[in-house]
Amino acid sequence: MLFMGDYIQFVLLILVCSLRCSVTQYTFTQCTNDVQQRIYQSTLNAECTLRYETVNLNAGNFTNAVQTIPSQTVVKRCGGACFSVSHSCYPTKSKMVQVEALVVSTSFGEGYWKTQCAIFQVREDEACACGCQVRPDDCHSLQYYQKETCQCICKNWKGRNSCVKDKVWDPRTCSCMCKPSSWRVCSTGYVYDAIDSCECVQTYVIAGPPGLIIIIVALVSSASLLIILFIIRNRSNKKSKSKHQLKDQSVESLQEPIAPLDSSALDSSYKRVPQC
Repeated sequence: MLFMGDYIQFVLLILVCSLRCSVTQYTFTQCTNDVQQRIYQSTLNAECTLRYETVNLNAGNFTNAVQTIPSQTVVKRCGGACFSVSHSCYPTKSKMVQVEALVVSTSFGEGYWKTQCAIFQVREDEACACGCQVRPDDCHSLQYYQKETCQCICKNWKGRNSCVKDKVWDPRTCSCMCKPSSWRVCSTGYVYDAIDSCECVQTYVIAGPPGLIIIIVALVSSASLLIILFIIRNRSNKKSKSKHQLKDQSVESLQEPIAPLDSSALDSSYKRVPQC
């Protein structure tokens, strides 16, 4: 039977053992010139260079594929350490190599196995260098490039500081997002709002004010266009109506009857003419 003191010692022993097992053990020694030289020489074995790396052959593009033979291949890839903390080892020149393999697939309807020969395209590096993998062109309008750390930093640091506790800051989009643990599948007609409410909302609500503004502008533009077309049509109708009126008046003036001549007036004028 264990007493309370023995039980406490047993618990402390377990805690000390767990800490020792989880933490990398190291001790400080005297750093002489010989020790420093050996350390720098050992870094050459871990420098950035071409190394053989095992790559999986993914047969996901094949229908009902259950096995790939071989399932892996070995190619040269860039790897190793760089002296600058912010730099990383990346390829400066690569090529695609062809790897032959067998893909075994099955047909659930017919129940037999089928083996096909396939050619996989795998990237193989040819040259490496230490530097910033992230370039200034990789930063978007809400970010600026920090050369010392080779990173794209968000400009709106105030938005990051004001990000509430139930949300997380996304450095890629520079926005305050809902926690991934709160994401869920929504029913038809609804979509998950991962920015504001962290809930399922109707599809027309998720568009937000910009979508509503676009709709209003489109409606106003359409109404203005219809009004302009109506005015132009009325003007053209008035012009055609006035032309028809002028034409009718001219036709009526031509159709008026000519007044008959007075024969008595002609006789009187004839009598006034002196005879020779």
